[in-house]
Amino acid sequence: APRHLCTDQANVQRIIRAYGTRLLVAADRWHAWDGKRWVPDDAVATRYAMNLSRLIGAEAEGWASKKATTGEEEEKNQAIAKALRAWATKSEMKGAIDAALGLAKRVLAVDTEKMDGDPWLLNCANGTVDLRTGVLREHDSYGFEIYKHIRDATGGGYEIKEATLYASYRRLGRVGRVELVDPVHQR
Repeated sequence: APRHLCTDQANVQRIIRAYGTRLLVAADRWHAWDGKRWVPDDAVATRYAMNLSRLIGAEAEGWASKKATTGEEEEKNQAIAKALRAWATKSEMKGAIDAALGLAKRVLAVDTEKMDGDPWLLNCANGTVDLRTGVLREHDSYGFEIYKHIRDATGGGYEIKEATLYASYRRLGRVGRVELVDPVHQR
């Protein structure tokens, strides 16, 4: 059986393949995408890692049912499936889970400065608003529009009937609910 399938590093790749778009590490803490924003949640990473044996088991079944053209290839596929089943059991152990999480934490780390990369984006309960255009779009985990100072101040969804977004933003700043940022002059 290929050794690279039965390693801690292979388990990290499995976690990334299965959950990489829903997990990241910022400021040495796990964060999970809840569909609207990245939320600090160390437990979710552990729950995902505890699914490794299921992921590896499915991989083993894939090898076991893989169509072979020769008897030698069939034996190889079955040997890989057997090795993966054994690795799936080992991957349920605390040491294997901790190893996978430790390596994944390094791989999925994001510089916190990139987390709030566009000061013109406002994350609201019903989407992300571009403050330059007033356009509301779907939440986007790859945009890293999180931890905006004003997100918490809004407490709700954006409605177009309100005053202009920029005026609303300035108003929140005047009452001390957000720290005003001038994106044009901050660079």
